Amino acid sequence: DRLGLYDGVDLAPVARVSESAVSDAAVIRDGPRMGTALPLGGAALMAGATGWHMGYPAGSPAVIETRLIGEAVARRGLGPAARGEPVLAWAEVQRLGYGNGPLGGISGGPVLDGAGEVVGVVSASTDRRGRILSTAPDAIAALLRQRVQIATRADRRDLSNGTAAQTAFRQWLAGGIIRQVYCD
Repeated sequence: DRLGLYDGVDLAPVARVSESAVSDAAVIRDGPRMGTALPLGGAALMAGATGWHMGYPAGSPAVIETRLIGEAVARRGLGPAARGEPVLAWAEVQRLGYGNGPLGGISGGPVLDGAGEVVGVVSASTDRRGRILSTAPDAIAALLRQRVQIATRADRRDLSNGTAAQTAFRQWLAGGIIRQVYCD
């Protein structure tokens, strides 16, 4: 059942979402099934590692190159209900295919390392400081193990430079592997 078009985008309702209890990540459970998925990273990341953040800041597709600052704890919520969650902090290096506008809207997009493996999901950004926070890799792996069936084949790519990252992003968009999602 389609919801119609919004700014030229065909909207489809999503009924089942599995949210992580320990990180700012969720899995859309009833979305289209893909035979190919992005591979999950397993190696520990070192400070200074390159990250490629892919998504839709301000509704425009973009790739953001960053360098890993290190592990941190993000505080979610207010008062007694507030909780800390492990995150990775990244420093922005350059934006490819997107100007200097706000990064709001890139949340939920994958963070990939130079080997093309998912090492996080974007959870927050601060334009003023040029920082992007992502979920810790182990939080994503735990959520996926518990909630969904992993695709049969991983689309592994070399993302050692901006041109390769932009090319892969365009192909993943065209193949529906990375999608824009609106939350109400």
